[in-house]
Amino acid sequence: MARGRYIARQDHDDLALASRVEKQVSFLDAHPDYALVGTRSEIWVGDLPSGRFLDHPAEDAVLRFELLFDNPFVHSSVMIRRSALDDVGPYSTDPARQPPEDYELWSRIARKYRVANLPERLTIYREVPGSISRASAAPFREKLVLICAENLAFATGHSAPDPIHFEIARFFHPGPGGRVTPSDAGSACRVLDQAARSIAGGKMAREIEVRLDRLKGEIRHHGRMQKPIFRRAWTAASRVKRGLSRFGLLGRP
Repeated sequence: MARGRYIARQDHDDLALASRVEKQVSFLDAHPDYALVGTRSEIWVGDLPSGRFLDHPAEDAVLRFELLFDNPFVHSSVMIRRSALDDVGPYSTDPARQPPEDYELWSRIARKYRVANLPERLTIYREVPGSISRASAAPFREKLVLICAENLAFATGHSAPDPIHFEIARFFHPGPGGRVTPSDAGSACRVLDQAARSIAGGKMAREIEVRLDRLKGEIRHHGRMQKPIFRRAWTAASRVKRGLSRFGLLGRP
């Protein structure tokens, strides 16, 4: 129903600083190739500041790399170009794809347009104990896995996710049984490398390099831990550590 060229999101229990909309309009006016801009946010619990913040990345390439795995935008903070929504479509109403309807929509937008966060805390995000994202985390998992796998597939030139994309997605969104390493850790790391290079275009941002190395390290570490010899060594080391702690010896020179 909105008629404006930009659409600003706002949850009824969150707050926007007075300059938020003005600064986002100025950004989108100055950057016609950007379709979505959010802001960094301060977290409140009820009516009190928590001293915590959502300082997500600001740069397009870093955000699109983060979108491979999760949502780096505060929902209440975003402003979207109306023409981009006309192009990619609005929030999904497919129960198999939402919630999280915000992550799903941002992913579709970022496949065709640039995205950004203003590096200022212009939104106050309230944590509410009964909110759906806090009370119903489990139903989100398979939908997060699906969107994550689709994003990995798109970034690596596939029209639909392959099994390796789903394995990587499930590794970063583990179920009740914990993480399961992709069946071929080397192939999973190569997929992450390819996705990062595709997003970076030319020179890879340092933030992407650091995040990529950490993600690949997690996959390799868990892959080693699944091998019997490493599991036995890890178990033995854990028992020694517990024994030293019991006798107050851990950490002594």
